[in-house]
Amino acid sequence: MHALRRELSEGLRPLHETFIALIRLFGSKGHATRGLEILAAMEKLNYDIRQAWLLLVEELVRGGHLEAANRVFLKGAEGGLRATDELYDLLIEEDCKVGDHSNALTIAYEMEAAGRMATTFHFNCLLSVQVPVLLLRYISTASR
Repeated sequence: MHALRRELSEGLRPLHETFIALIRLFGSKGHATRGLEILAAMEKLNYDIRQAWLLLVEELVRGGHLEAANRVFLKGAEGGLRATDELYDLLIEEDCKVGDHSNALTIAYEMEAAGRMATTFHFNCLLSVQVPVLLLRYISTASR
């Protein structure tokens, strides 16, 4: 990181691969803020940040930092970045696995806004989170 800062301060243009390596590192360690700083530096140098953003989100998910991955994903999506089908599927599935219906649904809405319709896979994931909640509500109401 220090070498990158030194290069930037000297007016040099670091290789795209240098940024990608840092994105992977920060993502795998859960350092979303640092990853976003790298994306900002890339953008200032007119690098295409989409691939780096996709990698950052994916590394955050795979590193077990799902909440940070959701934040970085939504920030990028709001900024006009488009995810891959695989990333949409990964985020929705992982959010559902941990019972985070709200984020899974938000990602599904973003996916549909980007032009990809939800499939049976997505609906099944969302239902797998919602059904236990509805059953508990029904059981608690019926036992009164």
